[in-house]
Amino acid sequence: MKNTVKKITSPLFFYSLVVFFSTFNQHLFANNLDFSSLDQLIKNEIADKHFKGIVLVKQNDKILYSKVTQGPSLVRAENKDEHTPYPIASLTKQMTAVATLRLIERGKLAFTQKLCLFLKECPSSWQDITIKQLLTHSSGIADYTQHKSFNNIKNQDLSQDSMLNIMQSTPLVFVSGKKASYSNSNYYLLGLIIEKAASTSLKKIFTSLFAHAQMSNASLTCSHIPRGHKANNTPLTQSDYVSASVSWAAGGVCASARDLLSWNSSLYNHKLLTKKSMAILTNTEMGFAMGLFIDDINNKTKLIHHSGRIDGFSSELGFIPQQQLSYVVLANVESTSAALIKQHIVGLFETKTTNHHVLTKLTGLFQMERKGINTKITLLNNTLYGQFPGMPPTPLIKDENGFQAKNLPIKIKFENDEYGEVKTIRVNFNGRIIRGKKIAEIPVKIPASVSIEDLNKLIGRYKVNDSFIVEISIKNNALYAQVQGQEGLALEAESRQTFFNAAIDLVVKFESNQKSIIDRLIILQGPIKKVAKKMKVSE
Repeated sequence: MKNTVKKITSPLFFYSLVVFFSTFNQHLFANNLDFSSLDQLIKNEIADKHFKGIVLVKQNDKILYSKVTQGPSLVRAENKDEHTPYPIASLTKQMTAVATLRLIERGKLAFTQKLCLFLKECPSSWQDITIKQLLTHSSGIADYTQHKSFNNIKNQDLSQDSMLNIMQSTPLVFVSGKKASYSNSNYYLLGLIIEKAASTSLKKIFTSLFAHAQMSNASLTCSHIPRGHKANNTPLTQSDYVSASVSWAAGGVCASARDLLSWNSSLYNHKLLTKKSMAILTNTEMGFAMGLFIDDINNKTKLIHHSGRIDGFSSELGFIPQQQLSYVVLANVESTSAALIKQHIVGLFETKTTNHHVLTKLTGLFQMERKGINTKITLLNNTLYGQFPGMPPTPLIKDENGFQAKNLPIKIKFENDEYGEVKTIRVNFNGRIIRGKKIAEIPVKIPASVSIEDLNKLIGRYKVNDSFIVEISIKNNALYAQVQGQEGLALEAESRQTFFNAAIDLVVKFESNQKSIIDRLIILQGPIKKVAKKMKVSE
């Protein structure tokens, strides 16, 4: 019996555990959120404010939530779905910002260049305004949508000169570069600069950008879109379209919900901008990022987002980097519904992150009453896992009395000491009570964000020996390790070349040769160390 126990509690080898991961990985990518409250909110908004539109939530490559509500009468679109383009209003600004930075990357523009270089006539008060100040809303130029004539001209097709006359007729609201204030004028003017620098139309620039981002229904020229409506605790009324010549680079793009998910995926996986440019795009030194807002959900989690609102339409687009999560809300009703739905989605993940902090306190290595037998409690994707002797990591499901091991006759209750710290556990195994004392903390690692470009460099087959070959691939935008002939397991990033699976104390490190090419990996698990060399394609 002693020999059996020793085998069970000895360090677990990577290749002896992979058979368990076909079911284990389902939990890594499963949706642990309860969206029933979101369903109810949408029902309420339909009843109260006639909300009509599309809501999508995506994590990595998996759609977690999809809701399409059939809307009021459509003019040219008979059917409305995830591929139906909507006017996205100010979500356009991040696209204008990206187009500007792409030209800066190519040396065709510079942040310090003056606006007046690109205009035929330029007021003296505009002489010192730079491209960077336009991008960060720190130019001081008044918002043309606040001009006294705007409501009279917004549905007209206006020339660029006419739009410039409106902007130049209003004094600066503050000295350029001294502070920041949101202004649509900044991004309209960036559109003019882009056209001059690229020697082509903004429409062509955007068409190329959208193709690069795999946005098949996006365009600066809107067609086949739903009819817009206005409703805020009032009867539903149709809205006239705002002229594309007026919204233009500040808010003239139309795109589908799927297009916007593709945009987020391309943008935050560095397919549109370099990492250096992305860092500049998301810098909030002046209070605004470039075409984006960045807020703290909590101390460790950020939200990168923007809202859009134009006559008859509302939109929300956001990204939570730490969760690799995107959300889209598109509505052909101008009301507060889209913003409320967005807040609710973010709130779900804020609660999840808060719960993460609570669950972290329950993790640890517990020595059971029976000498030599330990129980390990770890945390993965906001789900507790218990590793019992001789068993793979098992999800622990919260119930009113503690936690229940999924598909096992095991219940666990955590017990606090006088200071509120978890120091002991009580395991109920088929009615038999076994107590355990915490003997070690288990650090909870927060996964880092690694681009697809960097992950692709790690793909390949690595050989420890003829019977132990590890294949590294990408699934759901995450690294995946599989021993030949066995099921695989997901790895989370600690850095660009170090990955881990906390449930089994596994660390996989990739190393480069003198030419900075990945040529081997090192497997670490407890005292076990295995080195695998990268195999050639022909092997």
